[in-house]
Amino acid sequence: MSLVVKSELCPQCHKEVIKPEVIDENSTWPFCSEKCRDADLFGWLSEEYNISRELNEEEVDEWARKKFGKVNPYDPNAF
Repeated sequence: MSLVVKSELCPQCHKEVIKPEVIDENSTWPFCSEKCRDADLFGWLSEEYNISRELNEEEVDEWARKKFGKVNPYDPNAF
């Protein structure tokens, strides 16, 4: 039996990150570290990043389903 390991690149520093089995409120996924997670958050809070258009609730939910497999990645009972 082979174990499939999923990995992606950290959106902040582009270092390879292996996806954890469980994503919870303490997880830094998809970032490689708290430092990169906090740097990304600062980008949003300082309005360095923005969304080019207003999204409706269905679009946000669809994005969350594609990214996390469920609407709220921290709610294990979401589906």
